[in-house]
Amino acid sequence: MFALQLLRPIVLPSVVKQTSTIIFLHGLGDTGQSWADILPMVRPSHTKIICPNAPVQAVTLNQGVVMPAWFDLRPLDQPKDEFGIKCAAEAIQEVIAVEIASGIPADKIVLGGFSQGGAVALYTGLTLPFRLAGILALSTWLPLDKSIPLEKAQTPPILICHGDEDNMIALPRAEKTAQVLSTVNKNVEFKVYPGLGHTVACEEELQDISKWLEKVSSSNNQSDSNGLKSKL
Repeated sequence: MFALQLLRPIVLPSVVKQTSTIIFLHGLGDTGQSWADILPMVRPSHTKIICPNAPVQAVTLNQGVVMPAWFDLRPLDQPKDEFGIKCAAEAIQEVIAVEIASGIPADKIVLGGFSQGGAVALYTGLTLPFRLAGILALSTWLPLDKSIPLEKAQTPPILICHGDEDNMIALPRAEKTAQVLSTVNKNVEFKVYPGLGHTVACEEELQDISKWLEKVSSSNNQSDSNGLKSKL
């Protein structure tokens, strides 16, 4: 396995002294800049923002068009890009490792993402050898769920947000993700927004994200951060 080669991330320093970090992964065909414009509206002032940029690659589901993507998306009747998902997860683990080495403990790091980026965030956060402050999953789904030993997975707070008119990732996929995760993690919150499509253009959702980020970045999740660099 090798890590995906990410492009230069967008990094926004905290407003006051940094005590936490949010690493947020954009969706298919997008870049980190879109979320660097949105996240300052919802982050706590003590939180640094890192928006990694996925490399460009051909996407099978989009007729092979080359675009920013964390992994290949394929039709439902074809095998999932397990290799690509795991390579993306390794790349994000490296981003997390750099933050930990800088002095921010794992239980003060939130990993989030939108759509395809949210899928990578969920997979990465659940399969790490330590617990993060939380996972923020927007308009997304849990990939490779049958290959994740959920009974041994990490159980950080997870906020799943989805619109009931999402025509890209249907609501039942988010409902299934929330149901599966809730069986092993009591810290899962699932919020549905009436009339919302595949977007975050909803004031109620932004308010919910802001409150949740303040809560998880300020609390002590008691993750074991000993020896994290060696584990990564």
